[in-house]
Amino acid sequence: MNPHKYFQILVISSLLIFAGCSATSREYAASTAAQAADVRVLPEGGHWQDVFDASEGSTEWEAETYQIGPNDLSFEVDLVDPIYPDMEALPYTVVLKRDARGFPLEYRMFLRTGVCLDGTCKLLEATLYWDALGHFVRFEYPQGTPFTKWEHDPFSAADYENLYGFLADSLSILGTQPLGFFVVEKNKEGSADSDTETSATPADAKEAVVEGAAYTTWVLWRWVHGEVMAQLLAQTNENLSVDYLLECLQSDNSQFVQFALNTLQAQGLSDERLYPACLAVLEVGGQRDSILALDVLTTHSGDQVGLQLDVVERIGINRDSGRVILNYFKKIDRADPRVWQQLARQIQQLTDFIEIDMSLDILAKRVGDDVIVRERITELLQSDNLFIVARAQDILDSSRR
Repeated sequence: MNPHKYFQILVISSLLIFAGCSATSREYAASTAAQAADVRVLPEGGHWQDVFDASEGSTEWEAETYQIGPNDLSFEVDLVDPIYPDMEALPYTVVLKRDARGFPLEYRMFLRTGVCLDGTCKLLEATLYWDALGHFVRFEYPQGTPFTKWEHDPFSAADYENLYGFLADSLSILGTQPLGFFVVEKNKEGSADSDTETSATPADAKEAVVEGAAYTTWVLWRWVHGEVMAQLLAQTNENLSVDYLLECLQSDNSQFVQFALNTLQAQGLSDERLYPACLAVLEVGGQRDSILALDVLTTHSGDQVGLQLDVVERIGINRDSGRVILNYFKKIDRADPRVWQQLARQIQQLTDFIEIDMSLDILAKRVGDDVIVRERITELLQSDNLFIVARAQDILDSSRR
């Protein structure tokens, strides 16, 4: 080859290599600058709290979270970051939203946290909401600051929907298994992923987290279902009133009904309005609600005869409470005759065969002692319900022996 041409090729190649290196350097610098604008880097050996302390302060979203209405209350709770359980608890401001009567409606708290294992991620910012009993309700996030998965990809609408479903499950395995059960590092060597990849095993781990955001799912679940719940409920308990308990007893949410009943079991029926409100639970409440209501009534009512007469009239109104009430009467050896007489009348209104059978079993033990009860059972022979007729005839025949 001509030496002159060889020299030209060498020079051109060198220039191309230099140009390529320069381009690569520019791309790297641009990438680093872009990352610095969007991604926080966790100091080696540090915690995400180190990043928060060095941040620019409250965002507009955070400020809006903590705006106080005329009836609202602001206070602090002490919480430990679930990722660093050995760290000291830190104070977090919470706002209690109250209605015009001063009744608690919901709690809200701003959260800024890291959601990655590799130390480089877009920090998650959100406002978390709980109801008056400390149960998770929802989350909201600032516009333009979406939650992210691995590779810093933003959540889709389906991801948010799935995340809400996972957070709403208070019995999730997210509360019983450590973070390592759900995630493995996607690329342990130099990965810049903002989250971690769901582990291939066990299978139930995948079913409990958003794909590509296992870390985020686990961390948020621990925040909303952690020690914050007890502190929020304690705040509600500090401001209880009879009016609020009455409101809870009439709630369509069984959790609030049971909260009120458990409170009354400890405090008693100090207000005359509470007795009929507990009776009303037997008419509309579920089985657990009815058990608690009857327990409160029998524990704290001063007039047991009056109570029994009030309770027996509610058999047949609500299937969830019917068997609860009948089990109560089944255990009573002696009662005012009017109670058994009223029970005999109630049978005509019953449609549940088990309730009918339980009622007749109870009356069978009293038919020989009470003329009116016997008369009522005799009247049942005219019923259109052949089962009732057969059982009534059985009871009358047995009483003659």
